[in-house]
Amino acid sequence: MIGRRRLDTHILALRALGADITYSRVFDIHASELHGADILLDEASVTATENAVMAAVLAKGETRIRNAASEPHVQELCNFLNLLGAHIEGIGSNTLHIQGVSKLRGGEFTIGPDLLEVVSYIGAAVVTRGEVRIRNAGVEHLEMVAQTFRRLGVHWVVDGADVVVPANQSLTVQSDLDGAVPEIKTNVWPAFPTDLTSIAITVATQATGSVLFHDWMFSGRMYFTDKLVGMGARIILCDPYRCLWFRDRPRFSPRNWKARTSARAWLCSWRRLPRTARRRSATSCRSSAGTKKWMKN
Repeated sequence: MIGRRRLDTHILALRALGADITYSRVFDIHASELHGADILLDEASVTATENAVMAAVLAKGETRIRNAASEPHVQELCNFLNLLGAHIEGIGSNTLHIQGVSKLRGGEFTIGPDLLEVVSYIGAAVVTRGEVRIRNAGVEHLEMVAQTFRRLGVHWVVDGADVVVPANQSLTVQSDLDGAVPEIKTNVWPAFPTDLTSIAITVATQATGSVLFHDWMFSGRMYFTDKLVGMGARIILCDPYRCLWFRDRPRFSPRNWKARTSARAWLCSWRRLPRTARRRSATSCRSSAGTKKWMKN
C-alpha cells in the first residue's frame, strides 16, 4: 500500500454534472440526466479527471474541467473519445472544454505505450549494466523522466520511436550548482510522476553520490526502501515522504521479499545478485505467480 487514495474528487465532479450520490459503506449513484458544468477539481486526480470526462461527453451542454490531470493516459482517453464522436478541447492541458453530444459511435483505436512499463525496462537495463532497445516507447512523453534520470548519471538515445539504453552507464549523481545534495521531487504531470519513484530510488542505489527523494503525494510510497536497505543499500528514511541515498555504490546481498508493492523495483535489485543468491532470494517469492513469471523471463 502506498497510502490512502481519496474518492472525494470523483464525487465532487460527478455531483457537479448532476449525479445523485450517497454513501453508507457502499455507493449509490444514479442520475436521470447529466448537464454540463464548470468543475474545479480539488486535486489533479487522474482517475477523477477520466471519470468526469467520460460523464461530461454525454452530458447536455458545455463542461469545463479545471485543474484536470494531463498524464499521457488521460490524453489518450480524450483522443479515443473524440474518435468516437466526442468534442473535447484542451487535451494535454490542465483545462478541458467538453461539448456534450447525444451519443457516441464505434471506432478503432490503438492504445499507446505505457510510460511506467517503458521506464521499468530502462531501470532494469541500467542496474544490470546491460543494453536494451525499447520499441515504440512513447518518446514524446519521456522528456521530464530523461531530465530526472540524467541527474542520476543515466542517459539514453532516441532512435525514431525507439529508446536505446546503452550498457555500463556512468551512474554518478549530479550535484546542484552550489554543490548541494540534489532533490528529486514528484509532482503532477508533466513533472516527474509519483509512480516512477520506486524505480528511480532503485537506480540511485547503484550510483555514486547522494540524492534526496521526495514524494509528497502518498504517505506509504517510501516504505519499500527497508527491503533495499536489507540488501545493502544506504538509505535513510527521513519521514514517510522523503528518503536519502548517500555515498558509495553498494553490492546487494540476498534478502527475503514478501511484499507485493514495488515489485518491479525489487526485480531490478534482484537482477544485481549473484546467481546463487538469486536462487535463495527467489524462494520467498513463489507465492506470487506474477513475480515468478518475471524472474523466469
